[in-house]
Amino acid sequence: HEIEQLMYRYATGIDTADYDLVDSAFTDDGEIDYAGIGGPQGRWRGEVREWSETSLAAFPVRKHYLTNVVVSYADDRGSATAVTYWRSPMGFARADGTIHLFESGGRYLDQLVRTDGGWRIAVRVTAQDWFSGTLPPELAGDAPG
Repeated sequence: HEIEQLMYRYATGIDTADYDLVDSAFTDDGEIDYAGIGGPQGRWRGEVREWSETSLAAFPVRKHYLTNVVVSYADDRGSATAVTYWRSPMGFARADGTIHLFESGGRYLDQLVRTDGGWRIAVRVTAQDWFSGTLPPELAGDAPG
């Protein structure tokens, strides 16, 4: 249950632009790999967080739905791995005021550690398994100029 709540805390932070809440999901040196969704990889605190704040500001619609959290604990129960399915409708704000909707889904592949403050993500890899719709031309590189 604690690990499920950890996953929800991350998703809620991303969806509401509460990056301090996202911080609370990671260890101080936690790493994330967004390459599977076209983003950077590295430590969450710093460049990856800054990239998330900047790039996600263009998406007034973002919802992460999480399911199928499967956890495998280490023998000492001080660490674990988890696979969590995600589905995410996204809406890009266009200059004309309309919203361009698309959706994707995949898995979070996590290495977790138990800390004095509870479970935290030490390493997260985002694997996109499917995509529905199209990227707006502004993001696909087809925009003029």
